[in-house]
Amino acid sequence: PGTIKARFLPPIPPGLGKEEFMQRLIGETEAACDQMLVEAAQAPNPPPMPPTAVKRLAELGVTART
Repeated sequence: PGTIKARFLPPIPPGLGKEEFMQRLIGETEAACDQMLVEAAQAPNPPPMPPTAVKRLAELGVTART
């Protein structure tokens, strides 16, 4: 039981150098993951959070609901 959420991000433009491509890929993916983690943590009935998620939420300045 539960809900799976996915998000489609805007495409990364072609023709970028490898380093810029990787920076954009990682940066945009991590930002979207952080946003989804915060949404899950602040939901009315949040899922149990593993230690890595709790640590990341703390880095983002967010406290998970319990």
